[in-house]
Amino acid sequence: MPTTDPSTTLAKTLKSLEGIDPMTISEGTPSDLARRLDLLSRLVSASRLLQDEITESLSASMEDDSLVIAGVGNVVRKAKYSSTWIHDSSREQMFDDAIRAIIQKLATDKMTGEVHPALSNAIRETYNLLDSSFSFGADPKTGFRKQLGLQPDEYRAKRQTGFSISIEGERV
Repeated sequence: MPTTDPSTTLAKTLKSLEGIDPMTISEGTPSDLARRLDLLSRLVSASRLLQDEITESLSASMEDDSLVIAGVGNVVRKAKYSSTWIHDSSREQMFDDAIRAIIQKLATDKMTGEVHPALSNAIRETYNLLDSSFSFGADPKTGFRKQLGLQPDEYRAKRQTGFSISIEGERV
C-alpha cells in the first residue's frame, strides 16, 4: 500500500472539515452531539500532537528566525520561555520584600521617616489575606514591577522550553 504524503492528507482533512455546515453540526440528538464532540476532541488532540512534532522539526531546521514560504507566508520562529523560582525560598522572599515596599510606601511618615506600627500591621495582615486568597494568574510580575518597583526576575530562573511558530501577514 503506497504511503500518502502528509501534506495531501492534511489538505484533504481540512477541505472535509471546511465542508461541514456550522449550523447543522450542532443539530441532532444528545447522542449524535456527544459523538461529534468526542470525535472533534480527539481530532484536536491528534492535531496538537502533530502540530507540536512539526513545530519542533521546523524550529530545528530553520537557519534564521524568519522564512518566507510561497503559498504559506512569513514563517516566524520565536523562543518560548518558562520560569521557576531561583531558590525554594524565593517566593517567600519576594513577598517579604513586597510587604516591606508597601509599608515603606504607605506606612512611613514622610516628614519623620517613622513607620506607623498600626498601619504597618494592617498592611501585613491585608497582604497575608490577599496572598492566601488570590492567585496572580499567568503574569505574577506586573503588579510587583508596576506598583512596588520590585523585579520578580530576581527571584525566578528563566529557561528556554522551545519555540512557537506563527504565520504572519497574507498568504504569499
